Amino acid sequence: GDERPDGAWHAEWPTLRELLRLALGATAHAASLVTDLHIEPDAVARNLGATRGLIVAERLKIVLTPLIGAERVRGIVAAAGRGEDIGTLLRELPEVRTRTVAEALDVEALLDPAHYTGLAGEFVDDAVEHDARGDEEGS
Repeated sequence: GDERPDGAWHAEWPTLRELLRLALGATAHAASLVTDLHIEPDAVARNLGATRGLIVAERLKIVLTPLIGAERVRGIVAAAGRGEDIGTLLRELPEVRTRTVAEALDVEALLDPAHYTGLAGEFVDDAVEHDARGDEEGS
């Protein structure tokens, strides 16, 4: 079946060593890059604003496709890409104007990237907890 012949795997050791060396180098560079990393909230807000809401296009697709269909969502995102205001486009949708959908769909929250961080919060909490445990263990 899928068994390898005896001896052939020895030829892969140099490649594996090289891959491990490259991975170690990459992690060392990554660690040095983030050592003095700090967040500039004003720059983050400015950069997110520059996307005119397109940063949450995936979220729009996930939330809106069941309500208005994929083709209309693509049209809204395309129009926003051409410079139209995505918030206005969403608020003008007949479905959003109906009371039922309007109650279920908060356009401002939908367009706010801060409300679309997925598992990022959990990942950060886990990393901080892991780092704190590492510091305690090293003491």
